Amino acid sequence: MMNKNLIVLHPNQSKIFLNNKTNRIVVAGRKFGKSSLALAELLRSAKENMHNVFIAPTYKMAKNTLWNDHIIKFLPKELIKEKNETELKIKLHNDNTITLFGADDPDRLRGANWDFVVMDEFQDFKPSSWEYVIEPNLLATKGRSIFMGTPKGKKNILYEQYSIQDDDYESYHYTSYDSPIIDKLKLEAIRKRLINSGKEDVWKQEYMAEFTTLAGLIYTLWDRIIHIQNIPIADGAFGLSIDRGIENPSAVGFYYLYQKEGDDRIHMFDEIYQSGLSASELCNLIKLKMGNRQFTYKFCDPSAKDFLETAKEHNLYIQPASREGSGDSWVLDGISKCKDLLMKSPIDGKPKFSVSSNCTNFIEEIESYIWDEQPDEEINPKDKPRKLNDHSVDQWRYFAVSYSKPEPEYKVAKDDLSNKNWSLE
Repeated sequence: MMNKNLIVLHPNQSKIFLNNKTNRIVVAGRKFGKSSLALAELLRSAKENMHNVFIAPTYKMAKNTLWNDHIIKFLPKELIKEKNETELKIKLHNDNTITLFGADDPDRLRGANWDFVVMDEFQDFKPSSWEYVIEPNLLATKGRSIFMGTPKGKKNILYEQYSIQDDDYESYHYTSYDSPIIDKLKLEAIRKRLINSGKEDVWKQEYMAEFTTLAGLIYTLWDRIIHIQNIPIADGAFGLSIDRGIENPSAVGFYYLYQKEGDDRIHMFDEIYQSGLSASELCNLIKLKMGNRQFTYKFCDPSAKDFLETAKEHNLYIQPASREGSGDSWVLDGISKCKDLLMKSPIDGKPKFSVSSNCTNFIEEIESYIWDEQPDEEINPKDKPRKLNDHSVDQWRYFAVSYSKPEPEYKVAKDDLSNKNWSLE
């Protein structure tokens, strides 16, 4: 609850606010008031500390959640000396700052010294982001942190932080019922709707903030024990698939296709997952990973037209991924084909698809790829995957819908053999 001059915390928020532990973990159901608590924490720290940071899973989420919905609406102008909307940075009159970041590009966070950091929706951060990037930024200043989020199964870093037993840590658990600003009658209606539609797991996870089996998981057949295999690379065909990112990471999967007792198998043996790469840099990295192998199949997101043109200049002749249908239907068809690949072969009981243990980004994404929960008021909602940390599973989907299609031939134009001016029939 906030107005232009004052942030008013409800009693349960106040319990967290008044605790002075170095690291606090807040696990709470929807609409508990995590964002208003975050702004109160940042403003208090900024009274004395120079560098105060808010991090959301993506830059866009940071802007929408705290900047647009709280800082712009509620922060009194008389507190602000400078405001930079491009960098999402506020300088107060005491010259201390509050800066917002996205965790989707952890490398952009490296090398800073922070006094205080709030991490929102921490369950959606990459597992390596805290220990390898964020925590080191607090060492020199002996900085403090607060982790906030809603459960997302037990295989994520929010659960790991919540479970720490240490004198420097304090954990809190609140449900949506623990916020006095929520309409309890509407909350009860949501509970009945979800339970009656067979989505009790969503209710427990999102509103009761319980660490249960991940609700809404898309690839339910995924099993680390059977799908993570370090298979020797021998005779067979090779392929690669690309999800081109600019602000987001570019993800590339490298595939080995072989037969076992007459049954087709696909093994993902390597990956690229990196932000900030130019088209040329990505092409060079792909060629380095390809080595001397001949790749029969090379696919890319069909919307990445500029990258496909640059790839030709690097003698990488990559096809747009096969696209039948449009929008959600294309995505859902691809997800269906990926699900088929996770099934066991009737020949030997082994999965048709496997992945090497070094493909850590793909493994992280497939284990957290979930259906987006549709708004209560939406009529006839359609299945739609959540657009977050999905770059590697997207390139896998492009490969799944494309590799079995006949590959068009590349022909050299007769008038310019020396420049390798290739055309696609």
